[in-house]
Parts: sequence; C-alpha cells; structure tokens
Amino acid sequence: VPRSRTVARRVAVVAGALVAVLVLAVVALVAFGEGHLRLPVARTASFDAADIDLPPLDVRGPELRTPDGEVVTLRGVMVPDPSVLDSRGRFSRDLVRDVAATGATVLRVPVHPGWWADDPDYLWRYLEPLVRWAGEEGLYVILDWHVIGNVATGAAPENPDLVAADLPTTREFWTTVAGHFADAPHVLFEIVNEPQGIAPDDWRAVADELTALVRAQGATQPVVVGGVEYARDLSWLADGGVDDPDVVYATHVYPAHAQAWWETWFGGVTDRFPLLLTEWGFQDENRADGPAYLAGDAAGYGRPLLDALEREGAAGWVACWWDDRWAPPMFRAFDGDEPGEPTAWGAFVLAELGRG
Repeated sequence: VPRSRTVARRVAVVAGALVAVLVLAVVALVAFGEGHLRLPVARTASFDAADIDLPPLDVRGPELRTPDGEVVTLRGVMVPDPSVLDSRGRFSRDLVRDVAATGATVLRVPVHPGWWADDPDYLWRYLEPLVRWAGEEGLYVILDWHVIGNVATGAAPENPDLVAADLPTTREFWTTVAGHFADAPHVLFEIVNEPQGIAPDDWRAVADELTALVRAQGATQPVVVGGVEYARDLSWLADGGVDDPDVVYATHVYPAHAQAWWETWFGGVTDRFPLLLTEWGFQDENRADGPAYLAGDAAGYGRPLLDALEREGAAGWVACWWDDRWAPPMFRAFDGDEPGEPTAWGAFVLAELGRG
C-alpha cells in the first residue's frame, strides 16, 4: 500500500475517533443538563447595578422601608429553579415581565444545592440575568438557598442529592452569592429555605453565623431567616432573634398546618421584627395531583391566612409556584412562555396581586 494511503487512513481513523469523542461529550452534556446543552458563559466579577432604579430596603421595626422612609410591602411569586426553567425553554425575560404585569413586587428564586453543584457557571448562567431582568422590570428578588434540612449536619428528610447542604457548602454558597450581589439594591438573601431537624438554639447560632458571613462580603441588604420545622415555627424568637438589625423572619404555612397553631408559630413576631410568608399555597380542584398537605381552598385556608398576616402587619408574602408542574401550580398549562388558564389557587393569587 502506498505510504500516502496509509497516512490518509490513519488520519481518517484519528478524525473518526475525535468525532466520536465529541459526540459522546455532547451526549453527556445534554444528559447532564436534563436535555439542555450547557456551554460555558462569560463571568463577571460582580453585579453591575447601574441600571437598577429600585431603592434599597432597610428594616425599621416590623417594616421594610426605603431610604426616604416609604414602607414597602413585598407580594409576589416563586418560580421553579432557574435550571429547570432553562431545561423547559422558559428561562427568559418574558417570564419576568409576565410576573411583573400581575402587580407583583417581588420574585423568589430557589437555588437547589444539587443543581448549583452540577453547574459551575450557575451564578452567571442563571442568577446574574434573572436578578438583572427582575430589577429592570421593577421587582425585588429573594435569592433562596433551597435547603430542606439541617445545615449544621447536612441531613435532609428526603431528596438529599437535591436539597441537602452542609455548613461548609452553605458558607461557600453565600460567600460567592452575597459577594457577587453586594451592590444589588433590590436583592434579599434567604439563607436557608426550610430548617428542619435542628433545635431552635442551634438554628439561631447557625443563622447568626451565616448572616455575619453575608455582611462580611459587603452585602448590607436584608437577610431572610426562616423558622424551624420546615420554616413554619418562629416561636423561638421569644428568646431573641439573630444578632443583626436588618433581618426579616420568614414562615411557611400550608393547608395541613392547623390554624390553631398559627398564633404560636408567628403571632407577635411583628411586635419587634418584620414577618414575611415566603411559601404558601393550596390545591383545590386538583387535590388528587398533589401531596395531602396542600389539599385546601381559598375559603378555608387562603383567605384566613391572608387575614392573619394583615392582623400581624406582615411585610408581605410569596406564593408558590409560577408553574404548571411544581405543586401547588398556579397554572394548568403553559404555551411556550405564556401561562395558560390559572388553577383555583392561581386565580386566587392573581386576584390578590391585582388589588395592589
């Protein structure tokens, strides 16, 4: 065989091998991104807030106020994890515009530890644009480290690969995120979504540490600290809050949480601190499609809960979920980016947001 043919064949073999490797790499990336190809993105050292007109918020007694003294009540919705939105083709500015058009003033963004760990560019791929879109559309943003469990030990009651994070991982997250968004006036930091399986005194100590860590990054925005027992129980505040003046306290209340306990869990918080309901919702006509703790309706749960928050003088609420799949869903379906017909729960939320 002539030498030139031998060389050509070897080149063809090598080229074929390289193509195969590239194909396998693409397949792996698609699988890694839940069917969505993830490529590296440009990284910035910090968030540029020059085009954000929203004033920063400060805690003054039980209220959130602007530097001019205006009281701000946060009412809004929660979207699925941005990586999930991206995998469905719904991660866009249009989504944020649709939320803002309802009359909402805040968007809560959950960051699941598992998906954060899977994507080294998560902050720049998702949080950077989402925080920018929200601010430019007039929405405050709650960045929620969506842990369900005990961050002191890293234990989680379920789905540990997705929602568990230990203290070193949580410290690393907030060092990165608080530092990056330290100059974003419209961002609040919810340090742990739902503390669970941790004693109140231990949780207070962890919250003290994490709040101090956020401050050490130069971030002066309000920090959101939830109750224990899946965030619903704030009764531990009777023995004192976190050692920081700019903390908002959050509760999560669902239909299975008996109204007889509401006063114990969050009654009287606003005697000293701001109170924010950062998760709530019900499933009515679609009860069979969701977990039992969501079974409820507007008359027996939604309206009484909002009335209780109003009596307490709460700083606002965030409804779950601006979605058609995550429970409780606000919509029956989406047509691309466009939300379709609301569920009974979604209709209730939209009506409340429309009241202003």
